[in-house]
Amino acid sequence: MPRPRLRRTVALGSLHLLGLVGSARADCPCIDEGSYCQFAGSACPFDGTCHGSTTPCNCDDCGFDPTGKIDPECQPCETSPAPSIPPWVGPYPFDLWYDPPGSRAYHTRNPKWYDPLLTRAGEKFQTHNGKGNAATVNVNMGDHGAIHLFADPSFQQKFDDKVREWNGPLSRNMTGVNDRCNWPNLTAAEAPAHLQYTRRSEPMYDDFSKGLTNESWSIALAKGCCEEDPTQAENPFHNNINIVRDVVDGVEKNVLALTAWNEDDPGACPGPDCFKSVRSSGTVSTAGIYASGRYEVIAKVANAPGLVWALWTFHYEEHLPSDCHHDMCWCEDMPDISTMVAAHCELRADGSGKPCKFEDVCNNNTDGWSPPNPPAPPAMTPAECGGNHTHDDPQFLGNYSIGGWTTMLNHEIDIEIPANCVGQLNVCNVTAKDNVSGTCVGQYNTANLNNYQYTQNSGTGPAYSNMCIRATKKDNATGEEVPLNFIGDGKYHNYTIVWHTGGNEVTEHRRFSTDADVQDGYVDFYIDDYYLGTNNAFAP
Repeated sequence: MPRPRLRRTVALGSLHLLGLVGSARADCPCIDEGSYCQFAGSACPFDGTCHGSTTPCNCDDCGFDPTGKIDPECQPCETSPAPSIPPWVGPYPFDLWYDPPGSRAYHTRNPKWYDPLLTRAGEKFQTHNGKGNAATVNVNMGDHGAIHLFADPSFQQKFDDKVREWNGPLSRNMTGVNDRCNWPNLTAAEAPAHLQYTRRSEPMYDDFSKGLTNESWSIALAKGCCEEDPTQAENPFHNNINIVRDVVDGVEKNVLALTAWNEDDPGACPGPDCFKSVRSSGTVSTAGIYASGRYEVIAKVANAPGLVWALWTFHYEEHLPSDCHHDMCWCEDMPDISTMVAAHCELRADGSGKPCKFEDVCNNNTDGWSPPNPPAPPAMTPAECGGNHTHDDPQFLGNYSIGGWTTMLNHEIDIEIPANCVGQLNVCNVTAKDNVSGTCVGQYNTANLNNYQYTQNSGTGPAYSNMCIRATKKDNATGEEVPLNFIGDGKYHNYTIVWHTGGNEVTEHRRFSTDADVQDGYVDFYIDDYYLGTNNAFAP
């Protein structure tokens, strides 16, 4: 028998986008004993040992065996106290990426451009919220071939600088204007101001007391959004997006209700394998464009297996060559097949063992992505766009473009619940065999905390970091570890992203590197004031 369709609703109580002021971590002088030990980094000595071993936790050798490799028995000091030097945003930084350029681990390992990132996947740490409640966070990372080339901050800086140099001295505050193929066209000094994006000085805050206004919000016609009802001129998307009343922190107020609908999959129902598929969802985006800073969303999410709750920053651009025949496959310079496989480089379908799916970057751009209903072709093909220019788009990656003939710049930061690190049992304990959806089904105490720099059509590739976590807390009655749920409990929660872009001119940014002139970007994640870790790889 067909099963009734279900409705799952997310309610947003408020959203804050705050400029980043006075919230960065401070460096920890190594003369202050009793501070913290940041796993083989440049932090302060700590009087103790790395848990699970007898190795002194002195930050010079903690984490390494005598040959300079990672010592699996020597992990971070979980009991090390936080520094007393304000300001401080967490119990101590748990950085996902272990060997960024300039770090001690980088100098010890000396990775090649094609080497996978060395991360702290498989570890755990203790955290707490502002009320003193403790929790344990288990950390892992999806297996998608993230490599050093794209994660190195200097790589992205090189291409950003090309645009800054072209745009001139006003580039810090104004964008200039591109042509229809996304090549730079008019500099900030040449283009009319009303055609450009400009740096913002005011934070965004919306509690929906005035409803869903066009000045602040747009309907995001993506991710299954939305069912449109042409008979309802005031709100044609009422099946998925509405303003309703609810009680948030004891106060009745307007909230934004986003509703997803599912229904029996027509290919499997009726029958013993009948299952639901998503028919539509509700998605909104800010009308304005924002960059690094603090993002907060207050939301209550339904208990609905199969539903993924997500909030993310998103800035997508495509950059093209003037002649797509003069570049080679991005992983053609790798030394052997095993290296290519580790980086998830697609090999030829003919069994030749040659790298990359197509003979040249002009052949195709599917990179393994074969949707049943492919999108319509562009108004101008890449070849036509290239023919209108004498040089490549400055941000085209040339031989290192991972999306075929186009460089897909995808500056994105995600919180996605539940996580999808299938097979990483310290986070997802639902095996891939029993997990058709590819997520930690029903595990509402898990989350993806992702950073993206570049992407492929398939939404994956070697230029992003799929950090995933599982949080637990002690049950007061039994003392056992129980899930610290982030959704599905009928409560409003605070979801927070703190995004630092780095840069030498920003002195308050914490350095990951042991080199004084390296200050890399990173993203801190919180839910309900619990610090859940720092993704310091591929920070946009």
